[in-house]
Amino acid sequence: MRIEKEPEFLTREIVDDLHYEAIEQHGGHHGVLNEHLLESAIHQPQQTYHVGGGDLYEIAAAYAYPSLPITRTGTVTSGQGRWRR
Repeated sequence: MRIEKEPEFLTREIVDDLHYEAIEQHGGHHGVLNEHLLESAIHQPQQTYHVGGGDLYEIAAAYAYPSLPITRTGTVTSGQGRWRR
């Protein structure tokens, strides 16, 4: 299933705004601990679409997959510490 119109991807600015709003509403600390991991996670869905020829389902999976590793590896700070290893 090829998409006729290119999807709109999340940008670093959007992700930063979402993170800021989540911290303001739910508490925690602002900041990013691993810039490279965050940038990689943001660009993975674009890579899936442009290089891998991914459809909307594969793009959605590319957004969902890095979510857990980002939070578990400490890409963004939140001060919540709810994850156990």
